[in-house]
Amino acid sequence: MPTLSTSALLSIVLAAGAPTAFTKVVPLREGVAISVESTVGDVEIRAWNRPELSIEIESPAAIEPRVDEGPASIRISAVQPAGGM
Repeated sequence: MPTLSTSALLSIVLAAGAPTAFTKVVPLREGVAISVESTVGDVEIRAWNRPELSIEIESPAAIEPRVDEGPASIRISAVQPAGGM
């Protein structure tokens, strides 16, 4: 599994439909596992100079992005509903 430094900028761009924007910034501690689940679209991860994870998701209105923070992990999902959009 790839690892990130203690600072990262994550962008998920999903195609199709009128996009909605989702942005969230969460603290990023060393050793925290980050998982991303995206059923369609592109995922981009870039380093930056802050000890936090900036999450930017553009998705069709049918997809509701989620960010679940735990003590040892951050789970990011932008998943197409069952049966498509």
